[in-house]
Parts: sequence; structure tokens; C-alpha cells
Amino acid sequence: MSSTVGLNGRDIITVIHRFPNLLSYSISDNLQRSLNYLKDEMNLDNRSIQNSLLYAPDLLARRSELLAVHAASAREAGISSSDFASIVRAYPGILRLNLMSNLHRAKLRFLEEELGKDVSPALATNPMYVTYSLPRIVTRAAFLKVSASTYQTFLAIKSYRLLADLQNCVHT
Repeated sequence: MSSTVGLNGRDIITVIHRFPNLLSYSISDNLQRSLNYLKDEMNLDNRSIQNSLLYAPDLLARRSELLAVHAASAREAGISSSDFASIVRAYPGILRLNLMSNLHRAKLRFLEEELGKDVSPALATNPMYVTYSLPRIVTRAAFLKVSASTYQTFLAIKSYRLLADLQNCVHT
């Protein structure tokens, strides 16, 4: 792992500390295949792989076939390959998720239909969105809609008062 990805001794200790089961996996059957997938199929550079391993070391324990299924689910959900690579760099844990599961499809549908956002750029901007529960997303969206309309009303009243004050100044 050190020579393949460029992890130093401290990083290797961090990876093993976060996911000690890693020591029980076969290098050729699991670890090397997963690293090859991240490097060759996901087109991640060594620095991105290092960060992924530091924050989500369990990715090495996942079969490369499963990583491929999850990457395919992202494409099926409408996420472009370039956006998905940037999402993986920002939140490597997305490779743990099947975005076409009912749970994640509901979140993505809410993002598109209720919030009017395109999935790919929205997740590239905020990859943690997929980790939030749907009730949390709905509640926050409702709050922001109410807050936005309240703020717009506040601004309208404020500008109306300002206009009235200006008219009073002109007439006096």
C-alpha cells in the first residue's frame, strides 16, 4: 500500500486504526483489486486515493465488482463521470452507496422535483446530501422556503419604508 499509493507510515497506521479488519484481507484478492479499480476505472490520482483511504479505509475491503455496481448506480442516477470523480474525492464514502436503491432514489427525486436542482452538479457541490435522511432534507427545504419568502417580504417592506422616507424628504 505504501509503494502503490504513496501512504507514509503514519498514514498506514491511521488506515489500520480506522479499519483494523483490513489486516485480515488478502492483498491480491481484495486490496490490490480495489486499489486498481480506484486508480484505473475511477481515474483517481494517488493523492485522491490516499485521501479516500484515510477517510474511508473500508473501501479497500469492498470487492471491485461492488464498487463498479455503485459507480454504475451513480451514472444511472444521472451523475456524470467527471462529477462522480469529484464527488468521490470530496466524499469517498459515496462508493459505499447504491444510489439506485429506493432510499437514495427518493432523495434524488426530491432534489430534482421539489428543489428543482440537477442531480449531478448539486451532488458535486454538496456530496454529503446523500447521507442525510429524507425527513431531514424535507424539513430543511420547507424551512428554507419559508425563510426565503419571509426574507423577501422583509426586504419588500424595508424598501417600501425606505421609499416612503425618501418621498417624505423630497416633500419637506
